[in-house]
Amino acid sequence: MITCKEVAAFAAEEFMVSIGEVMGTRRYFPITRVRQVAMYVSRQATRKSYPIIGRAFSRDHTTVLHSVNLIASLIKTDGGLNARVQRVLERATAAVKARRDDYFRQQYVTLATRLTTSEVCDLFDINRGTLRRRVLAGEMPRPIVDGNPALYDRDEIYMRVLA
Repeated sequence: MITCKEVAAFAAEEFMVSIGEVMGTRRYFPITRVRQVAMYVSRQATRKSYPIIGRAFSRDHTTVLHSVNLIASLIKTDGGLNARVQRVLERATAAVKARRDDYFRQQYVTLATRLTTSEVCDLFDINRGTLRRRVLAGEMPRPIVDGNPALYDRDEIYMRVLA
């Protein structure tokens, strides 16, 4: 729903650096800290995997893992950093929610009452395996039509988004 580059833009704006520096390869400490914050927020807001976030930032997944763990520990001790990270996270989650709301408005306009597995995965920014696990765990509603593709009730999915 929201891209890592958009999250990086939110972080760049908050820390007053350019998006090119955040997405670049320079290892200057203030820039790397912003990049680490962007990776942390990307993980928290989008729930994308470490390899996907790593590819977006032209980094290895272990670099993303390190960044997420580092920022998670730093925000516990550094109140100023925590406040800035929370502002970036709030903007990113608001963007995710706005995209989901727009998607559902579009679905209601087209009068579609069922969503395919692909549409549900795109909506929640998850893969099919994660969707399957969430359905089995009861976190997501079961499909109303099993098969290929499985079809989900639009209203039940919408209620999950609002929750």
